[in-house]
Amino acid sequence: MDLDVVVTYGADLDMHKKVIVATVLTPTVTEPRSFGSVTPDVLPLTDWLQARGVTHVAMEATD
Repeated sequence: MDLDVVVTYGADLDMHKKVIVATVLTPTVTEPRSFGSVTPDVLPLTDWLQARGVTHVAMEATD
């Protein structure tokens, strides 16, 4: 079985100790933004992703 999945509204999260660099990728926009890595900073990140219609997230930890 061959499955081709296309994610139209996705985001990449580059996780560091003190900062998360999030990039939203859509058919018309590539928008990066930085957030802190503690809970009060991550909650606005989730709101930001939801407001842009993000359905899938890929995360990479670099530190």
